[in-house]
Amino acid sequence: MKHILLFTGIGLTTELCKEINVMKPLIVGLFIFLLLDLITGIRKASINKQAITSLGLRKSLSKFLEYSIAILASQVFTFIFKLDITLSYYVALFIATIELKSIFENISETTGINLWKVVRKLIPSISQLEEEKKKKKEENKPENNN
Repeated sequence: MKHILLFTGIGLTTELCKEINVMKPLIVGLFIFLLLDLITGIRKASINKQAITSLGLRKSLSKFLEYSIAILASQVFTFIFKLDITLSYYVALFIATIELKSIFENISETTGINLWKVVRKLIPSISQLEEEKKKKKEENKPENNN
């Protein structure tokens, strides 16, 4: 009985390690976003003459650990329930959006440029380009004459 449990545990561990390999780029990307947030936050604090404390730096470490656990948990959830989608990508995208918003806020406060407004102006332009491409494609389609 012990051997069966041991082999089952080894098999599950091997499968989980494969799943963890999928998450490496997500965690590296998350680390980059958090590092950018930390850098822009420190710059904002120094410009606003605010003290940079160990508590603030510790919050960045806590965020990294919490976000990593969320990605890991979502990957385990996907593995356990054998979902067709990889949930961890969506969790990482959500977290990246939060961090990007924080980075933009820090940059906005230090430079006075509202990057969210810039991005919002670009998004409709991208959508319009896509629609124009579709229209041109439909216009260039040969018509079927029956």
